[in-house]
Amino acid sequence: MSDIDLEGLNRFAKAGDRDAPPYFAGRQEVLEDIEHAAGECWRAWQDSRRTTPGATRVIQGAPDAGKSSLLMHLERSWSGPGGGAPAMLLLRDPTDFMNGKAFAERLVNMLRPGRGKEIRTEISKSWQLQGRVPGVGGQLGEESRTGIPDDPINAVLAHVPGETWTSPVVIAIDEFQAAVGDETSPHAMVLRKLHTQDYAAPVVTVLAGLSDTRSTVDRLGISRASIDAVSALGCMSEAETENLIEGWSAHFGLPDGHWQVTMLELARAGDFWPAHVRNALASFAEEVVRLEGD
Repeated sequence: MSDIDLEGLNRFAKAGDRDAPPYFAGRQEVLEDIEHAAGECWRAWQDSRRTTPGATRVIQGAPDAGKSSLLMHLERSWSGPGGGAPAMLLLRDPTDFMNGKAFAERLVNMLRPGRGKEIRTEISKSWQLQGRVPGVGGQLGEESRTGIPDDPINAVLAHVPGETWTSPVVIAIDEFQAAVGDETSPHAMVLRKLHTQDYAAPVVTVLAGLSDTRSTVDRLGISRASIDAVSALGCMSEAETENLIEGWSAHFGLPDGHWQVTMLELARAGDFWPAHVRNALASFAEEVVRLEGD
């Protein structure tokens, strides 16, 4: 029993769904689709600095279907820019995208670690000289003196040109059903440009939220993507759940035993709904910690 990670189990039990899952299982088609979109975008970019319009992906489902966990898993799995492997900038809320200066800083920090604050200062000076107030209704979509719409992505590209990028970037926005505005909103214009790949950079967008997220996407006029670009998350399969329990057990150093059968039975009683599975594992983790692994 000494090999059991009691500290890790305790953290898992207390974390809820705020942290990336220690072991991820299932949703393979969705994961592969996002990775394929990023890969196609990167290949086209390498080929002739072309981009692939319509790369936006939508992930929607009821609360606790595992949308955020999927995004956090991808963020953790992709180590960061370099070597052509995708890099993800995960925004937990639409307002994190609509705050242009903060978004620009985060994007730069991912592409050029440590330079975000420096470039954010330069961008701020530029916007102030143009008489803008950063944020929604400010730089997003507004015409500059050159007649070219200014936005945080263009501002970043002015300092970190797309041809210097070493990986495709996936910009993922969670809780997207809460996005406000319509197709005339400045942030909607930027998202449409991301969808149509009007930026000179290899970028794919993933928009995740509740079951009405597709209607939010339509309201903002972002995507005319085919239905294939929309993934609906529901219950896991029994095989996926069994894989999750086994992988979770191995991650924390727990010995195989009848408890795994019990966990699977509890999951089956809850129709293999992701939140039910996680809650059952969290309760078991609490009990193992309480008994100190005995």
